[in-house]
Amino acid sequence: MSRRQQLIDAMVTRFAAITLMQGRVQVWPQKLPTVAECPCIRLWDTVAECDTQDTELGTQRHTLHFEAVVFLGTVAQGVAARTALDALLTAIGQDPYWSGLTDLPTRLDSHEIAVERFGQLAGAAKLAYTVEYVTAAWQN
Repeated sequence: MSRRQQLIDAMVTRFAAITLMQGRVQVWPQKLPTVAECPCIRLWDTVAECDTQDTELGTQRHTLHFEAVVFLGTVAQGVAARTALDALLTAIGQDPYWSGLTDLPTRLDSHEIAVERFGQLAGAAKLAYTVEYVTAAWQN
């Protein structure tokens, strides 16, 4: 299994343990959740920048970007959205190395309240973050 998939699996497991989310985490969904599916977290692994300068040595560094969006299913109140954001930050902060899957601690890139997805205002909170890891050359 690729390191990228191992990271996704670890994130799904950790985010599902957030009490507020009731175990509801999906990866790469293609539509907004229904009210019945909320509250939930939707997770996207996006761009991975690769440093190939060490390829000759047999390794490659990956800088992988993620977005985690919390959907509350109702018109998001500021307090509820900030609470959800705090829960995500706490979950990542309990082990920012993801049990040794990353070489550096997770880096927070941005966070926001009131997220647009699929052309609609739908989310409550979004957290963008980055992880870095090294694999053998030409592996993910």
